[in-house]
Amino acid sequence: MVLLLLAHTGGFAQRSTESADLEDAYVILEGKPGDDCTPNGDVQAIVRELQAIRKAIPQLAGVHAMGSYAPQELILSLNEFTPTRMPELDNLNRKFGAIGMSDLGTPGDWTVVSFSKRLDMFCVADAYKKVVGDLVQPDYYVGDGNRILRAQKKDEFIHYVFRIGRGDCPSGCTEEDVFYLNLHSTDEGYRISKVEGPPPFHSMWGYPSRFPLRIFRDYDDLIDQTGNPDWSIRLHAVSALGRVFATGGSSLGEDVFTTSAAGKAASNPAAIVSRINENRDLVSNILEEKATSDPDEDVRRAAKDALRFAEELRKSGAVQ
Repeated sequence: MVLLLLAHTGGFAQRSTESADLEDAYVILEGKPGDDCTPNGDVQAIVRELQAIRKAIPQLAGVHAMGSYAPQELILSLNEFTPTRMPELDNLNRKFGAIGMSDLGTPGDWTVVSFSKRLDMFCVADAYKKVVGDLVQPDYYVGDGNRILRAQKKDEFIHYVFRIGRGDCPSGCTEEDVFYLNLHSTDEGYRISKVEGPPPFHSMWGYPSRFPLRIFRDYDDLIDQTGNPDWSIRLHAVSALGRVFATGGSSLGEDVFTTSAAGKAASNPAAIVSRINENRDLVSNILEEKATSDPDEDVRRAAKDALRFAEELRKSGAVQ
């Protein structure tokens, strides 16, 4: 079932709304940096899209995206820093507009670097690692919240997914509402199609990500789907595989599910997790190949993020 709505985009109604939509646009563009580590995308175009969606679908007016990290902070350890490289560190601080460095007062000489503008902190961290060593990471947020995902593919509508958490905690640990939308730009504004979501435990446009394993029959099916010609299914498979590879598990209890409520999901997600952990070399090779050679940008990014996060957890000692 598709509901067609037409939303016009005019000026900003009020500063608070503009600010919230702008924040959402930057979160949507996380992990998509340009050469200077600023978001590589038309931020204002995304703001206009979000405004059109909120006008057409009032239930989404107050739904905003939680990002992965503080957008103007980087955490690094100077434990292995060589003072002779201070000029290089100063150059980096100037290049990215650092406005302060403060000691966290924790073992390991951990320091927070603050910046004057929003940057893609994965990109900035990679630059700082070349000077101060590997112990550099974004200032990650803890917890969960509502999500807004956007995908724009050749010869397709612009896809949006709004995920609203409900249930036993504010982030929606047990329940969620998901809106799947298509946007098409017209001379009058945007034509917005509200698309009926997939059956439980199935994927559309790479979502859901909360319990990612249950759409796969077994481990072999998950591996096979990383080569699916449909970018959406491939993205879901790579994201699910990478999530377990990085952390050793899925999340929020999915690892112990042994039966499917819908009868069509994986019969034993716990077994899939075990097989992934037993075949880490193979999984690593798949993710490396996807990170460098997959034709879809979102799939490449999902694989890169998984490999990066796995390495950060390994170095922190959180995962062996």
